[in-house]
Amino acid sequence: MSIRDKIAMGLARAAASVGSWTWRGGRSGGNGFDGSKIRGSLRSAYPSSAELDHTLLRNRSRAAFWDSSQGGAILQRLADNVIGTGLQLEASPLWDLIGKAMEDETKRRQWARDVELRFWAWASSTEPDSAGRRSLFELMGFAYLNELRDGECPTILRYSGDSTRTSPISLQFVDPDQIDNPMNSVDLEAINARGNVVADGVELTKYGELVAIHILDPYTRKTTRIPVWGEARRFVIMPALLDLPGQIRGVGILAPVIHELQKITDYELCEIEAALVNAVIAAYIKPSAESDTRSNIAAALGSGASLRGSTSTGSSGTSEPEEKRITKPGLFIQNLKAGEDITSFDTKRPNVNFDAFISAITKHVSARLSIPVETLEMKFSSNYSASRAALIMFWQTIDRGRMHFSTQFLQPIYEAWLAEEIKAKRISAPGYGRSPLMTRAWVSTSWLGQSMPSIDPVKDAQADDARIAQGSTTRERVALKYNGSDFFENAERQKRELEMLPAAPAAPVPPQLNTTQLKNQRTSPDGEDGEKNNSDGEPE
Repeated sequence: MSIRDKIAMGLARAAASVGSWTWRGGRSGGNGFDGSKIRGSLRSAYPSSAELDHTLLRNRSRAAFWDSSQGGAILQRLADNVIGTGLQLEASPLWDLIGKAMEDETKRRQWARDVELRFWAWASSTEPDSAGRRSLFELMGFAYLNELRDGECPTILRYSGDSTRTSPISLQFVDPDQIDNPMNSVDLEAINARGNVVADGVELTKYGELVAIHILDPYTRKTTRIPVWGEARRFVIMPALLDLPGQIRGVGILAPVIHELQKITDYELCEIEAALVNAVIAAYIKPSAESDTRSNIAAALGSGASLRGSTSTGSSGTSEPEEKRITKPGLFIQNLKAGEDITSFDTKRPNVNFDAFISAITKHVSARLSIPVETLEMKFSSNYSASRAALIMFWQTIDRGRMHFSTQFLQPIYEAWLAEEIKAKRISAPGYGRSPLMTRAWVSTSWLGQSMPSIDPVKDAQADDARIAQGSTTRERVALKYNGSDFFENAERQKRELEMLPAAPAAPVPPQLNTTQLKNQRTSPDGEDGEKNNSDGEPE
């Protein structure tokens, strides 16, 4: 074994010992960093990949998604904008590398069009879901949201032999909690025999390449090994958010701000409960200085209308609490003792600084995650320039998210789908599989999502015209980004509409409205025809 191999093996085995390492910083009660923070200070040491408690981080991120308004909004806002209604495929093979096999421009365009239509036909059906319930476009949002929350989204590619399907491929998602190290000695010996190591349920080569995952059955407590690659097919896709050198399992984006989200949520709930208690206590009896006051308001109400807290003597002779309820919305109290007075409760809730404090913490959390607070809160109260700047900054985060998701999730799916189509001879790709470079040339793509929300649609449309004129984009891409439509289909429909326009009957103009009136007409809620009506019902 060479020195390089020995070094690589040592690094892989060090990474495999993640589960046995314990962080000694004193902040976490588990075996690693779980998102908790020391009050008023920073960590004494930066957490390494071996100090991440993935199970606790994942559980706390899930709790933050469900319990924290800000945590749920962060994840949902990113998923809604990165994925939206789904990223659209634009097949763009590297024709210069493919060469003479596809020199005709018309054939190139027809090939890309055919591939995109076939992929869309499969993706828009429920075939991509192994459960047969959702389309691929729905699964995109599901997968990305799970990856943001859990840090990873393990997915198994299943292949069906059903000839009635448009494609044999379907996706089955795995709960990250089920990926665990095998405990069977036979399995461990087999891993060692292959020269691999296993860490956190993931089997790696000596160079750290992912080769298999081990899925734990929660009932039998046995693990099943699923290889990433078979002889000719891919079986596992595992997109993950990896931030640290040597990190094996992903960590959700809420991990650095879990502590803040937890405290904000606790504060919000406590403030709500305090406000509720203040609302319930409408008044109290102010005692006199000369005599003792009665124990509670119930004593002033008389029999049959007492509140919780009055007592009655049971069969055992002891005093037991008796519960009675006030059934009327109003309350009238009379016959007070001498010196007693009914005083209104002076409420201090909700706290007048509540909104300002929550907003201040939310701004810090938003900045940490590169999400403008305006976008997070869905509140654009600034001027045009400030709102547009916030959207532009946010869209840089969106573009990074799309690049990551398309690279780690969508592209492997497309490559597996295209391989099956070529194998079944439904798509012709001369030279595919002949060499790695030629294969990469055929599977090259772009994944397009919805465009940035427009504050001024007219200006954006003019900008698109300028970009098309200078060759920096195409009408096809603009159509996909604007509303997910197909440019060629739009062009065909426009062509048919233009052919029909000369034959279409002109809409009759009401005789009471001349050209000047039509030009100056303004929408008004006072009249059906848009003009303000006078008392006689006629337009003024």
